[in-house]
Amino acid sequence: NAPVTADVRDLPDSPWFLVARMKTSELYSPAKGRLWMILGFVTALLFGTGAGLAFVWRQQSMGFYRERYKAAEMLRDSEIRYRRLFEAAKDGILILDAETGIVLDVNPFLIEILGFSHEEFRGKKIWELEFFKNIAESKDNFLQLQENEYMRYEALSLKTADGRQIDVEFVSNVYLVDHNRVIQCNIRDITERKQAEQALRESETRFRQISAQFHALLDA
Repeated sequence: NAPVTADVRDLPDSPWFLVARMKTSELYSPAKGRLWMILGFVTALLFGTGAGLAFVWRQQSMGFYRERYKAAEMLRDSEIRYRRLFEAAKDGILILDAETGIVLDVNPFLIEILGFSHEEFRGKKIWELEFFKNIAESKDNFLQLQENEYMRYEALSLKTADGRQIDVEFVSNVYLVDHNRVIQCNIRDITERKQAEQALRESETRFRQISAQFHALLDA
């Protein structure tokens, strides 16, 4: 009861026929062997190709993450350098949100020269700070700063927490940080320079007065 493949042919010049038959399983056995060989070869080829692609992808991924790590390291180093410069600067620095005018950060030097705490700056709009009212007296003035993206005052007088008046130079610029517009205000204390200039003017005035008196005596 096994399936077979047969071939029947007559014998010439006789009443006989010749029947040749073979089990189907035996007939296709060599073909099946070759088929399994081909399947094994194709499987190995696919596996090797997949392994190669996986290796290339892994190398590319490692390269990508190495680049990301280097970029993160450079960004962190840049932020550390900026923070050190920000905190060690001998000019007052105020960072504002360019859209709202809210103070985002203030450096230690500005806190020191004005005598106000960090909390008295943070979260407030610049025109709400009493000692900056002559710089940004109203929101309209701040809008002008937003439009121009640059503002400079060569000599302004600020009142410190203990009631002293100091002269400052005030420069502000607008720039982008992480796609957000911020305003950096640099405030330089020029009180000593103004006092020296005033002393020089007074000295020149006294010299002119003495010179005029001397010439008057000579003329007399």
